[in-house]
Amino acid sequence: MKAVALALLLVAAPAAAEPRRCNVTIVRAPDDVGAVIEQWVRAERSCDITLAIRVVPVPGGYRLNARDGDGRVRERIVPDAQTAGVLVASWIANDQTQDPFAVRNPSPPDPDDESLEPPGESLPMRVADHESEKPARRRWLSAGVLGSTTVGVRAELDAVVVGNWSFGIAASVTRCDHAFANTLTHSDVDASYWRALATIVRTFSVGRINFRPSLGIGALTAYGRVEQWAPVSKTYGVVTTQATAQLALLLGVELTRNWAVHGGPIMTLATTGVERMGGIGGAELLNLEPFPFLYVGLQRRVW
Repeated sequence: MKAVALALLLVAAPAAAEPRRCNVTIVRAPDDVGAVIEQWVRAERSCDITLAIRVVPVPGGYRLNARDGDGRVRERIVPDAQTAGVLVASWIANDQTQDPFAVRNPSPPDPDDESLEPPGESLPMRVADHESEKPARRRWLSAGVLGSTTVGVRAELDAVVVGNWSFGIAASVTRCDHAFANTLTHSDVDASYWRALATIVRTFSVGRINFRPSLGIGALTAYGRVEQWAPVSKTYGVVTTQATAQLALLLGVELTRNWAVHGGPIMTLATTGVERMGGIGGAELLNLEPFPFLYVGLQRRVW
């Protein structure tokens, strides 16, 4: 994120008073958050401070870190950009009350300490918590169960994240037993369905809740073991591979920073061929799989 620097020179109303200087530097922040903070700083008329501000996205909001000219450090986590702007405005307000959350440096500044560079330079976020120094994990690894008139399992991984869009892979396996009958044959079918999909996901987040509609396109391979008992008794196998697509509408709730539970309907589309007049072929095998599925699973934030 590019640094956004703003310097405000405020002159007190009385002519005899000395001019006050307001030097607030947004060293690091998402563009939209930096713009909101800048608006709040410009609106604050009682500013007499030098402050370097860094804003880093974290799960559930933003981490603000501010260092003033006296070496005090203020740090908070806020849920949104407006709250960040209000908080910075309160920090720069010209009052004599020391912020109870400010921490003065216990020793003279080290001239080689990069965190003490003048405002306006691009500085990294420096916090004592080593876990906080790690970049926010934005990819989800998900796994869960599929339920309908049959059961199965499904797993999905976000491979690439661009903004609120994720591109990844998903795989699922379902299994079911069916009784099949038409005018020419009666059979029992033991079938399994294996899917591999490339997925595109759009994530909408509100606090700890995320809604992730996704589309997956790939291949489906179905295996069936047929026990035919009319008009003649015989056992044979059927294997077919077809193009397939899935639409998933999954709603999740974050339990902790890295874990969430989610679930919702998954609807399947598979191409089928012409059905056979007798016996079971690939088209009949694909049509035996029920849909939609109801999915429930866990999410884990990964790299």
